[in-house]
Amino acid sequence: MDDTEPQTAAAKVLWHFTMSLDGFVAGPAHDMHWLTGVAVLSCPVEEAVQIALDAAGGKNVEVFSPTIGRQLLERGLIDEIDLHIAPILLGAGIRLYDNPAADGIIRLHRVGDGDPASTVNVRYRPVTTGRSAAGSPGAAQALDREGIPC
Repeated sequence: MDDTEPQTAAAKVLWHFTMSLDGFVAGPAHDMHWLTGVAVLSCPVEEAVQIALDAAGGKNVEVFSPTIGRQLLERGLIDEIDLHIAPILLGAGIRLYDNPAADGIIRLHRVGDGDPASTVNVRYRPVTTGRSAAGSPGAAQALDREGIPC
């Protein structure tokens, strides 16, 4: 990602998440036990985002809920998606965007320099403990930052 500058106060609505490589942002049953101090509102999402923007006093509002974020995105109320991909495969949980009933595709433009519609390429290597670098069974081997055996 080319845009690594911290967000500044601009009264934007950001859908902000760390996501596993396989697309999960929360555990089964929306487990996000680490998140504390969140105000609970019981109103339509459009009203909730306006309340949050008013309370933020000109600063950004960050949305951490996959279901609320999806609703805001579908209503055109998300200004940017700030996504961090963690190098892990969870295999189960709540996906960032899971809307099987949606008829259309939501296209996104990347923030920063370069072609805004370009694909971001991410490449990882699985961490294994039962095979050496030569592929034969054995103890794990230390690798340097480039993945080359030390």
